[in-house]
Amino acid sequence: MSGGGTGSGTFLGSVTMMVDEASGDAWLPENTQFCLLGTVHGDPRGFQRLRHFLDGFQPDLILVEMSPFAWAYRKTHGHALQRTLTENVREAAILKGWNQLRALGHPLVQAIRRQVAMPFEFRASYRYAQAHNKWLLLIDRSDFSMHLLAHWSHLLSVSNVALLLTLPASSEPRTAMSHYRRARKEVYPIPGQMPAMADVDDGGAESHWLEREYSLAERIRGVVAAIVPNRCVYVGGWEHLRDQVEPVSLRRLLGVASGQCHLLDDFDS
Repeated sequence: MSGGGTGSGTFLGSVTMMVDEASGDAWLPENTQFCLLGTVHGDPRGFQRLRHFLDGFQPDLILVEMSPFAWAYRKTHGHALQRTLTENVREAAILKGWNQLRALGHPLVQAIRRQVAMPFEFRASYRYAQAHNKWLLLIDRSDFSMHLLAHWSHLLSVSNVALLLTLPASSEPRTAMSHYRRARKEVYPIPGQMPAMADVDDGGAESHWLEREYSLAERIRGVVAAIVPNRCVYVGGWEHLRDQVEPVSLRRLLGVASGQCHLLDDFDS
């Protein structure tokens, strides 16, 4: 299959090719341009920024850090999840003596709302793929998503929302900016200032992080080899772009150079 074939809305189930440990980008087909695009999940300007990037880069293949299970779960239960959140926020507001509209607008409540909604990474990529008849594949493993989504009942609970309402929260754009500032230090580190081991913010232990990174690298190499696109982009959390050795990052496993790594906040329209 070539990058010009029909592929919009096509989802990746599993790929069982072994990870090639060769250094650099030797795994890439000769004429394929590949880059990693790091996002801050929940970036309130993420949809517009990603649309701007895709219109400029014009990829034939978009690999989104999302699993088929996570997509299907949101597609099936998305409206119910939003209703539950709204009802629980109103109940928590009564418990705390808050105005309900103020509670619904709290930045941490809005962050939960974005988390359970269909991610902007998928929505923007899907719109581009549909408009240009390009490949879009979901690249993450469903078993990892199942583990994370199992905690959503607590996330949406009245008790958790009531606790969040008591916490100070900065504005959403300011919070995203702080995450991108941290990302820049770890994606483009100054020599001698990068710690030997970065913190893993993936909701699990280092072994879980490593398993996921190897799985993502394996799937990316397998799909690119099968489709052979002219231009391919991986759209996912910036943590996977860290220039670190321990614990190893997706960027290191793929041998992606600094010039092939981008952060989404560079693409304001």
